[in-house]
Amino acid sequence: MTTSDTWARLRQVIVATNEIDADTKALRSAFRLGEGFHDPELAEVAMADHTFTLPDLSYLQLVTSLDPTDALGRWTARIGGRGGYALSIQHPDPAGVKARAQELGVRVIFDREVLGHPIVQLHPKDTVILLEADGIADPDVWFWDGMGEQSQPSPDASVDAVVAVQVPVADPRRMGELWHTLLGLTPGADPAVVDMGGPRLRFVTGEDSHHWTITLRRAEDAGELRPDVIPGITFEFVDA
Repeated sequence: MTTSDTWARLRQVIVATNEIDADTKALRSAFRLGEGFHDPELAEVAMADHTFTLPDLSYLQLVTSLDPTDALGRWTARIGGRGGYALSIQHPDPAGVKARAQELGVRVIFDREVLGHPIVQLHPKDTVILLEADGIADPDVWFWDGMGEQSQPSPDASVDAVVAVQVPVADPRRMGELWHTLLGLTPGADPAVVDMGGPRLRFVTGEDSHHWTITLRRAEDAGELRPDVIPGITFEFVDA
């Protein structure tokens, strides 16, 4: 059920890669993103990352498996080495997301406290991509606040916000309705589009759900930007 105090904010756009060093350098160079930083908790689950902060305090994150035989390592190998993997969504009630998932038969693969906040993850075989609901009740607060200079957005960045993530699926309307229900949100005119605090998740008709199109807002002095920074991911750009 949707309530007046239910909201969702898309915070982190997460791409899995088996070439994290090369892709980190490519993102940093293409978008002038600064040094970036690492999630201190991922080593516990045999993963590593590199994360960049955009000026709107959304994040582009690259993740890789430290064990090529685990589920993530096998998946990245199967899809050719890179692909759209997960969205981290700030939500005031991850327990509600979990309850709705269980009612619908959507598998919960992770449910515990991380860095002092509850996190719920849903199985990507049920939600097409991994849906992570992060329970931070204040929309102006996020995990990486106060982590230091590396977690600050670069003042020279050529992109300054995540605008949309487009994901191909067999049935865009059905998947959009599922995400709205799980997050407790009311669909708009197009149920295949999930509005999450400004950034949008858009489901479109297609077969390869890891072939994302990520739309970023161009900074004023951005110059020419390329759509093909990372193989398997397409970037699009809009002006402010």
